Amino acid sequence: MGNIVQKSFLAIQLILSRSLSHWQLYFTVVIGVLLSSMIMAGTVLYFDTLKEVSLQHTFEGYEKNELNILLQADRGPVSYDESQKIIDVMELHYERDMKWFVSQIKHAGKTPTFSITPPGDEINSGEDNARSYFSYFPEFGDYVFLSDGRWPSKEGKVKFGDVLELEVLISSESATDYNLFVGDKFSVIPYWDDVTPFVSVTISGIFEKEDETDNLWYLEDRVMKAKTQSMDTIPLYISEESFMANLGPAFPKMNATYLWLMESDTNAISTKNIFLAQNNLIDLRSSLTAAAFSYRENTSLDEAMQKFETRQFFSQFPMMILMVLIVCVVLYYVIMLATILVEQQKEEIILMRIRGANSLQILGVFLVEGFSVCLIASVLGPILAFFVISFLGITPVFDGLTGGDFLPVQLTVAAFSMGCVGGVLSFFALLIPAIHASRIGVQNNRSNTSRPIGQSLFQRYYIDVMLIIVGLLLFRQLTEQGSVIGTQLFGEMVISQLMLVTPALMMVGAALIILRLFPLAMRFLSRLLSSVMPVGPMLGLWNMSRNPTHYARLALLLVLTAGLGVFATSFGSTLERSFKERVLYSTGADIKISDITLNDKGDSKDVVKAYENISGVNKATPIIRGFGYDVSKLS
Repeated sequence: MGNIVQKSFLAIQLILSRSLSHWQLYFTVVIGVLLSSMIMAGTVLYFDTLKEVSLQHTFEGYEKNELNILLQADRGPVSYDESQKIIDVMELHYERDMKWFVSQIKHAGKTPTFSITPPGDEINSGEDNARSYFSYFPEFGDYVFLSDGRWPSKEGKVKFGDVLELEVLISSESATDYNLFVGDKFSVIPYWDDVTPFVSVTISGIFEKEDETDNLWYLEDRVMKAKTQSMDTIPLYISEESFMANLGPAFPKMNATYLWLMESDTNAISTKNIFLAQNNLIDLRSSLTAAAFSYRENTSLDEAMQKFETRQFFSQFPMMILMVLIVCVVLYYVIMLATILVEQQKEEIILMRIRGANSLQILGVFLVEGFSVCLIASVLGPILAFFVISFLGITPVFDGLTGGDFLPVQLTVAAFSMGCVGGVLSFFALLIPAIHASRIGVQNNRSNTSRPIGQSLFQRYYIDVMLIIVGLLLFRQLTEQGSVIGTQLFGEMVISQLMLVTPALMMVGAALIILRLFPLAMRFLSRLLSSVMPVGPMLGLWNMSRNPTHYARLALLLVLTAGLGVFATSFGSTLERSFKERVLYSTGADIKISDITLNDKGDSKDVVKAYENISGVNKATPIIRGFGYDVSKLS
């Protein structure tokens, strides 16, 4: 056991001394491996960070009330038992599914619209625009204060076939607009036939709003008054007890509208739980639709999340393509430097051979070196990528999103996993020259020194030609398809992974073809210029044509880097054009105006001409969208 430990220690000491003797070249290899790990980990961090910033930026494009969830459910008859059935469904989903991204919930209820007449004039109800409705808000006293009168009594006089007498509150705006005072009485008549002909209402108090910006009043304006905006409407406020115990029995044929306003906390919604939020909204919608006679929902939250998903879907694949290309260039850089390092260590390898080392032992030395470098890079790569991406937030490019602050990057397990993937790829890249080094012997080293190195594996088996052919076929398919995005059987859009690697295959294949043609071009130039060129430059051309390996490596690296730069530059403009064309395709024009309603009374007006008269409008076209049938296929 002690002998094994001693040998292991000596082996590690040997590896360290070898590495330190070539530290300058080793440093460049370490930089390449570290770049590979950083790029792989940084891609995940960059995607996740931009998605989070983009999601919040999407939410900021909406008004706060637009992202709130406004729910309406009709159910009758009006009673505690019937209302509790739908309230239980709502509270169950709120506590179980919605509470994590809803900061506050407000509830209300209202009746259908009634007509209003002075006492004794009930027979003429509905002949004017005077309308009203009853509503209740739990804990209403927290949002208002009485400016005159008192709180209404919760009791009402109900007799079958007789008039119901109720006390109500009205707002100071209604009191001012319609010249009403505490103690005034009027009749409220339903538009349907019921057991109670009408309600005799007495104003017991007038209230002022504590905070006019509170979302409670948005709930009233957005829903309760929405259907009566063209009428002279007086909202009547009563307690929930009076609503259920008095109005319900008086009008058994009446349905009530129950409302909830959920204030969305968009900061709680992230890219990790956005699908959960969408599914929870769908579940709530299904449950309330089944429990209510009629269900309506008003929110832009699901639209904002869908818009983000669509934008994120079309934005992620360019980064994937660039990541593949950059990783290919970096891995080639690692292979090239590792090969140069092996060539620098040929004398040491021959010395190890002379002293009895076999191929497996020589390979083990390089594997330990490569594994150590890749292990360190896999750990440091994500951490360095974290700081680099954070500092991108202060650059002018991201100033519109971050306001000059650092990007909110979070180190995740996925980032370290991708860093390890980059380390593994680099390890395999280092393995290629290591295997070649383990095969170096005394005889073949002398042979390679005296004669030029033969063709590489890629050239001997025409792998470069095969790559370019496959790349051309994929490029043709990509041209016909028009995008790397495909459509599955049921219409779902997906990214074709095969199409995604097409640019990388084309670039690598073209670079390898250039590598094959490089010695032929040097040989042609040397023969063409041999009669006119001085001896010095001619010797250089002859050496490049006879032994082009060293020069071809640098040429290939330059070709790959230049190809990457050209692709990134042209792809940016292509992507921008794609975004514009998708928007134009979805709208059909520069501007689309929908939901136009025309008044069927009065003089006719040419709407199209009115739009064309606007400065800057060249052409306006009326369109109609509806459902149609192909009658030729109907039997």
